Amino acid sequence: MTIDEIPDNNVYTGREMKRILRAILEGTGDVVVTTTEASELLGHSPDWWRREAPEVGGAYQETDGGPWSLPLSGCREHLRRRRKDGKLRRRAFGKQPWKGRPAPQIVRSS
Repeated sequence: MTIDEIPDNNVYTGREMKRILRAILEGTGDVVVTTTEASELLGHSPDWWRREAPEVGGAYQETDGGPWSLPLSGCREHLRRRRKDGKLRRRAFGKQPWKGRPAPQIVRSS
């Protein structure tokens, strides 16, 4: 499914839009991760990702106050944008827990 396949004259509920967005993201091959998975893959804490999630392009919640689903490419772009704006510095302390180990693998069950 692509965004061009969505009819312009239809009105969708939030649930339907989330389903459509999820199908589009999965169709592009973009991996959707939780805040914990984003933390393990890209650094920062899961709480930091929860606070930043509304600013991540393509992020969504199933319900108000529910867990965030973040497109991995959107997370990477958000980090680049924050660093470029000078609002985020690379961490300069110690060895991060993910350094020197293989990146964690995301396994999704259908």
